[in-house]
Amino acid sequence: MKLATIDNLKEVMEIFKQHKEYFPHIRQDYVTRKIVANNTIFQDNVVITFSLYKKDVKLGNLSVPKGQTMLHQIAAGTQGNGSASKVLKQFLEYAGTNVWLSVRENNERARAFYLMHNFQEMGKISWLNGTLPGVIYRWERNPFMSVMTT
Repeated sequence: MKLATIDNLKEVMEIFKQHKEYFPHIRQDYVTRKIVANNTIFQDNVVITFSLYKKDVKLGNLSVPKGQTMLHQIAAGTQGNGSASKVLKQFLEYAGTNVWLSVRENNERARAFYLMHNFQEMGKISWLNGTLPGVIYRWERNPFMSVMTT
């Protein structure tokens, strides 16, 4: 996985601007903090921001246990060429934990994408004082997925 650097900030922000309909809240200071914390992937013109939870966290109507990964955003500079799928698959292996995310309920394209990548719908969430409904997904890491080498 290729972690983003501050030198990538402009390119990363341009990708989020392309998808302003779904990411109107993404600001440069947020992305800068994510990059500095090594919580931003920038590979093949795909951006993923994420966190590793250090404590149990309430997410919508669920509780996510500490030690799990939260995928905050994924956005591709070019859609439909398979790059987001490729980078997401690599990210899931890189994360090494179950991966959680939330998405707007009306974002059918993203929801189909997550289902295609074996995420399961787990619960509900909402934003903007309950006026913007969302769905919570989890990708469950198979403990036998990684092969240990000696």
